This record gives sequence, structure tokens and C-alpha cells, in this order.
Amino acid sequence: MHRIVLTGHCPSKKNLWRRGRGRKAYLDRSAQREIDSLVLQARSAWRRAPLSHPSMDVHIYTRSRRQDRDNIVTTVLDVLVKAGVLAGDNIARFNGMLTVHPAKIDPHERIVIEIQESNE
Repeated sequence: MHRIVLTGHCPSKKNLWRRGRGRKAYLDRSAQREIDSLVLQARSAWRRAPLSHPSMDVHIYTRSRRQDRDNIVTTVLDVLVKAGVLAGDNIARFNGMLTVHPAKIDPHERIVIEIQESNE
């Protein structure tokens, strides 16, 4: 089993899209910086080939009860793909078990991901 700990705030991408010139969609700069930080952390913690169909347990520690857990998981999956941990987050490349544990309130925000490689 592999364990990746991503420290810091994990923004909910769904609510942070903005429209610019020509109605082009972009992420708020501060949210993009937070996501980039998570990608760097995941990339430095993962020195292996990208996985297909692993089983994952996701533990969310957040400061606020108002955050949307589903959107945090979406951001985490995107971060893991961008960092090279997962081959992709669509069903063809990631169809393993995904367990999202109840979020816990903690002033030290972090996401703990436990990854079990598949035997396929």
C-alpha cells in the first residue's frame, strides 16, 4: 500500500471557474496556486509509473464544514492524474474501488490518500 499526504487547502474546482475574454473559462489564480501546490506534493511523493484501476481510500481533513466533499474528491483525482499517480480518472483507466471516508474538521487541512495497486 502507498500513502500520499497532501497538506494545505484543497479547493473545490467546480465553484471557482470564471469567464474571461471571449467567454474563455479559467480558474481563479489563488485556487490554481493551491492546486499546483497539491500537484507538486503528489508528484514528489510518487516516484513510480502511473497506476490503472487501483483501489483508493481518501481521508479529508478540512477547517470548514461548508466545503463540498464531492468537489474535493474531483479536485484530488485531477491532481493525481496531473502528478502522474493515476493513468487517468475516467472509467477506462480508473475503475477500482474509491472509498471516501467521512470528513474530519481539523485546523491542519490535508488529504490522506491510501492507494492499493490492482492485481490486473
